[in-house]
Amino acid sequence: MTSTVRLDFKSSLKSLLANESDSLAINELSVSEIQQIADALKLNTSLKTLDMGYTKENDTEEEEIMNSSPLGVKGAEYIGRAIMVNSTLNKLGASHNEIRDEGAQQLAEALMVNSELTALDLESNNISEIGAKHIAKAMKANTSIVCLNLSNNLMSDRGAEYIFAGLRKNKSNSLVELNLSQNIIGEVGAEYIGAALKSNDTLRVLKMSDNEVLAAGAGHLAEALEVNNSIVTLELGNNNIGDDGATYMADALNVNNTIINLDLSRNNVGDIGGNHLAEALKVNKTLGWLNLCKNGITNDGAKHFIQALKENTSLIVLDLHKNEIISGNVLASKEAELKKNFKRNQEEFLDALNGHKAAPWNRSRISIVGKGSAGKTATVRSLLGETFNPYRDSTIGVSISECLATNKTTNWKSKSNPWTKTTLNGDGSGDYTNEYAYRFATRIMLNIPNTREESLAVEGIENVDELKKQSLSKLASVPEIVRKISKKFSPGKVIPSPLPADDEKQFVREFNEKLVVKAKKDAESLALSVWDFGGQKVFYPMHHLFFTRYGTYAVVFDIRELLDIDKKMDALSYLSFWLQSIKLHAPTAPVLLVGNFAAEVNDERKSITQIDSILREELVKDKFPQLVLNDDEEEELIYFPIDNKEYLGIEKLRMKIENAVRHDASVFEEVPVRWMILLDQILSKRKESNYISLSTINKMANSIGIRKAQEIEDALRLFHERGMMIHLQATEALKDYVVLRPQWLCDGLSKIIRDRDLHKFSANEFEAAGLKEDLQMTFKNALSTQQYMEYVWNGEHVDFFLDFMRRTMLLSDWNFLSEHYFLVPSLLVERFPEANHHGLKCVFDFSNHFLPIGVFQRLISLCSAYRSQNKGDSNVRKSGIPILCENAISMELKPGFKIRLHKSEEKQSIIMYVEDYQQAPKSLFVILSMLGKVSHNAMGNGLSWETRLEDPDSGELVGYREAREKLMSPWFDIKNVQKTAVLDAELKTFLKSID
Repeated sequence: MTSTVRLDFKSSLKSLLANESDSLAINELSVSEIQQIADALKLNTSLKTLDMGYTKENDTEEEEIMNSSPLGVKGAEYIGRAIMVNSTLNKLGASHNEIRDEGAQQLAEALMVNSELTALDLESNNISEIGAKHIAKAMKANTSIVCLNLSNNLMSDRGAEYIFAGLRKNKSNSLVELNLSQNIIGEVGAEYIGAALKSNDTLRVLKMSDNEVLAAGAGHLAEALEVNNSIVTLELGNNNIGDDGATYMADALNVNNTIINLDLSRNNVGDIGGNHLAEALKVNKTLGWLNLCKNGITNDGAKHFIQALKENTSLIVLDLHKNEIISGNVLASKEAELKKNFKRNQEEFLDALNGHKAAPWNRSRISIVGKGSAGKTATVRSLLGETFNPYRDSTIGVSISECLATNKTTNWKSKSNPWTKTTLNGDGSGDYTNEYAYRFATRIMLNIPNTREESLAVEGIENVDELKKQSLSKLASVPEIVRKISKKFSPGKVIPSPLPADDEKQFVREFNEKLVVKAKKDAESLALSVWDFGGQKVFYPMHHLFFTRYGTYAVVFDIRELLDIDKKMDALSYLSFWLQSIKLHAPTAPVLLVGNFAAEVNDERKSITQIDSILREELVKDKFPQLVLNDDEEEELIYFPIDNKEYLGIEKLRMKIENAVRHDASVFEEVPVRWMILLDQILSKRKESNYISLSTINKMANSIGIRKAQEIEDALRLFHERGMMIHLQATEALKDYVVLRPQWLCDGLSKIIRDRDLHKFSANEFEAAGLKEDLQMTFKNALSTQQYMEYVWNGEHVDFFLDFMRRTMLLSDWNFLSEHYFLVPSLLVERFPEANHHGLKCVFDFSNHFLPIGVFQRLISLCSAYRSQNKGDSNVRKSGIPILCENAISMELKPGFKIRLHKSEEKQSIIMYVEDYQQAPKSLFVILSMLGKVSHNAMGNGLSWETRLEDPDSGELVGYREAREKLMSPWFDIKNVQKTAVLDAELKTFLKSID
């Protein structure tokens, strides 16, 4: 994240309207200016952080003082309306703005709709229990807020009760940090909070300083800490808890093994309370920071802490300044003991960071696919706990969301919590410097347990070890790249440390309670990269690039279509395509069939059973053993009926997806910390570029001790499989690209490959740009000009996108009659009748396997590239004008060498027609080589087909092997059929090898 820029009104408005910044600070505005900023925010798509905290300094210009003001109620109303619409803002600061209860209500109503905001600061706004009630109501529905600052308001005990009642009923349990400092909360409010904390296991940081909870209130909170295992930081400074309150806290520390940072400063704690805390430190092994400054602890009390520190190994900060008189010698002894702990912790942290240790990543990828309008995007929103939106636009290309699924909060048979939307590194900071590596090292250093066994045990699986053995036996369970880590890359020299061992200040800065919070959250959550694939056919050739071998897939279909006799076969055809495509790329990945619109069918129970029979008998049979069964019904179903509008079946679907992820042992396999160091270094480059070269990554890897090319390749493959970046490895040329922002690449490709009806560009806009004919030709003939490409990509990274699309066979150069275009086969829609083809036939028969959409389009692209390389169509009068159709091509690849191909969807075949028998051997070799190239580069080497050649004498089709053995003429008349194509070579080399 770039640093927040503070601008005046005009500059801020300009920046918002132009999408120039991701972080702004704005204040000292008039009401009308606030309204204009809010209106601009509705349209803005770049801003992530907006700080409107009112920090007005003394001005000398009287007019400026009169015209500017805090947000107030009206400003809060404007901003609330804006964030109801805005879909990119993550953090909103509105402190010291006098929004009061009415303004709090406006923002609260916005939070019930908004699902992007993760941090909200409402400090010092005169919000009472009335405003707290509105905020609490919002928290019941909101699924995204992670950090909420309500400090220095007027909420009182009743307000605290409202807030925690709201959190108890929150669907997503997303809140991690809550600040209720300085809110007139007493022991009654503390009792409400304590009761809520006993059942809350997601809140990590609770700040309650400068209230009046007293000893009794501290007792309620301490009682909660004895059973709560999520609170890492508790701030209770200046609450007058006294010795009794400190004793209660000491009792909690004897039991609690989670809390890391405890602030009991300014609390009238004397030696009695201090001694109890000191004794607790002898038992507690997790507390790292204890603040007891400005209390009544004397020299004797301090000595008790020194004795405790001789046994304690975790405490690194004990603040005793401004207590009763404590001698310099005692303070020095205390610091000496803390220094030992500090050094020990530092060494363990650095050892974990710089050694060859590992920890589970707990990360996977969910791919949501299906026919257009089946409700995929609505399903993703439901899984994230977002409200149903019937006006949501159709997905263009691919839409990627990052989210967390909490392992701990659910008994998976009753209720599942919505996944919490997050950013790539999990906390929204955007700062990737050592983010993953530090968290991995912290988990190892503190031995934070992974909760996979706990979550599986809750499901009722008794023998976790046996489950592990079963999972490990499956190919999908442990990817080769992870399984061989420990054996393949044994420890060698220690990796040069990115965190100098003698840099104590950096250790203190990096290793703190916030890092522990993140590390603990990592251990207790599943990080999910959710890919929502556009359902229109035009996108299918592109989708093959982004299917991964591992992860979990969900195929969404419209349940109504299987009950409609006119739509049933088409619906089954789409389902078959998706299931076969997934099997092609991920043969052992778990797949869930999801039937949407279940609430809209008549006689729901009967229809659900009828659809199950249709799917079993006419689609699945025994061909897809990786399907996840819906076995919680009275009778087992092969699919999951849901309805997004009615929220029907969503919790069960979410639960089953999470369970599928948890049963994938690869998700919990340990990944080396050094790989995370490499990941952090790679992601840090996102600030500068959307992609980097492999050579740059090799230098990064070498600098941290990863020197084997195979290990670097395996690490990048893992990052790709988990949805962190795009790194295709089919050819050396493709390997050289590492795309750091997958969504950026998907969006770029979708500027070219898009549905002409659903996702059409504005004709007026292109006419104004002088590109009206270019637009028409692109969607009519699938031919684009250089000017068109530059316009849709805004002149940015044009060469990169063109090169990438060439290498992935989504595009090829097209030269015709001295004109240069780009051919995009996915945009071809015109169909050519098979009866119009003539010549000797060669049939590439996929009917026993699967002919994916995208194969024929790539054949067209390769033929076009071959043709451009060899200057085909040198004599148009002789060769004829090329035919380019969705299902057929006819073109001269080089002077005298012509190819005719026809795709039959019904027969699941590609048929080649040869009129010039002398060209039969070369035609066969070229197309077989091209099919091999498509399979290797884009289909995961998963294509299978039978080749049958027509015998010109009998007219019968003869199998390839038989025809070759008897050198059947004309297919095997010349020796050049013995040539070998270089399938893993870059495009030009490949084309040269088959020429």
